[in-house]
Amino acid sequence: MFYRRKDGQLIDKEIPIFNRMIPYLMRGRNESMITLRESLIMTGTLKYISENRDGNGQKRYNYFEILIAAVMKTINEFPHMNRFIMGGHYYQRNEMSCAFVIKTRFSVEDPERNVIVKFSPGDSLDMISERIKKAVEYSKTAEEDEQDKAMDLLFKLPTGIVNIVTGAVKWMDRRGWLPLSMTDIDALHVSVFIANLGSIGINDAPAHHLFEWGNCSLFITTSRIRKEQVADRMGNLSVQDVMNVCFSIDERISEGYYYSRVVKRFRQLVENPSLLEEGL
Repeated sequence: MFYRRKDGQLIDKEIPIFNRMIPYLMRGRNESMITLRESLIMTGTLKYISENRDGNGQKRYNYFEILIAAVMKTINEFPHMNRFIMGGHYYQRNEMSCAFVIKTRFSVEDPERNVIVKFSPGDSLDMISERIKKAVEYSKTAEEDEQDKAMDLLFKLPTGIVNIVTGAVKWMDRRGWLPLSMTDIDALHVSVFIANLGSIGINDAPAHHLFEWGNCSLFITTSRIRKEQVADRMGNLSVQDVMNVCFSIDERISEGYYYSRVVKRFRQLVENPSLLEEGL
């Protein structure tokens, strides 16, 4: 069958006819990108984290694990967010996955490493937290990650050959001919890439570009949590813990009202993390 892929199911027939034309009018993810910004009240979230401890008195979760769980639950409930477009065709991704960057040490010299974590419908918050912790620990202790190994091998070749190889890989990816052994280790063949900029002290969540490489349709950045005065519906001011979030989305995968529901649900889950105990 033409246009068959190992990482997604072709869904062109489910897409309204006008929307099917859009990938031919806007061919790239970046020219199709929209950004949505939100400020989340994290006071209740931080309290939840502080109150949930294991038998040794250690916190069960950190706020980044809560964020990932909220993102993945939102994607599971709103499957349009797990779509991607390749070669002008719409696909529904076969799995739920996220990628993020870690540093083994906070130094300029220490290289960044990509971490990829996969999830399944029904995963509990404890399971999500455990998967993330194991993936991070593996990446920190591994001498070299799989992507770095592949890149190191590639860059032993002359520049002209590198251009030919990368062009050939992109051409194969558009046609769904890449094996899972390649896409599974690529941090840009995921449901969402999350940049926790707050972990390096950045006060805002800037809009991040999407990548033409791979098939990731959603990029999220988060800021440092800080104290701010916040007005409630009655105009009363109080000091709250606030975090900024920015969604960069390939707008071709759905439509505006759908995105508004996605952001509203994500906010609800982050600000009320007990809802995540139900699992994905």
